Parts: sequence; C-alpha cells; structure tokens
Amino acid sequence: MNKGKKMRDLCFSTVNNYQDVLQVVKKSKFWSRAAQKDAEEKLEELKHTAEDLKKFLVKGPKDIESIKRKLLPAGLLVRTCQNNIKEYKQLAARAGSVASSKK
Repeated sequence: MNKGKKMRDLCFSTVNNYQDVLQVVKKSKFWSRAAQKDAEEKLEELKHTAEDLKKFLVKGPKDIESIKRKLLPAGLLVRTCQNNIKEYKQLAARAGSVASSKK
C-alpha cells in the first residue's frame, strides 16, 4: 500500500515537472508540431494513469497481485516520461546557448 501511494505521488510530481518543461521547450526553435503532439499525448497518458492509481488506492486493493498489475505499467510510464523530461531540458538548454551565441 505504501509503494502504491509513493507511485501515485511520483506520477503527480512527474506530471507537474512535465508540464513545466513543456512550457520552456515550446519556446525553442528546435521544437516541432509532431514533437508537441507526442509530448501532449504522453502527458495525457500520465495524467490518466495518475488518476487511475488514485482511484485504485481509494478503493483499497485486496491482494498483492492486483497492486503489482497497476504499479508496473505506471512505473514504466513514469520512467519514460522522466527520460523525456531530461531530453526536453537538454533541448531547451541547447536552444538557449545557440541563441546567446548569436549576439
């Protein structure tokens, strides 16, 4: 139960981080519409997973197997989103350094 709560909190914090980094990287000249669409789809999937986990924990899971079935895909999604966040931060930093070097 505690790991489920930690995963729920991690999902919501990852959603917040993802939204923050998307606001920064949207200003980049390297950001495309296709990348924007993919990022927004991943963000919606993460939000849905976080809400689903929240509802699941409120109901009170009965056995360990049902908890594992919920937590494993959520963990993989969070890991993917965190990797995307790192990539987007690097992209935003790259865009900033290129812009500043043209002065």
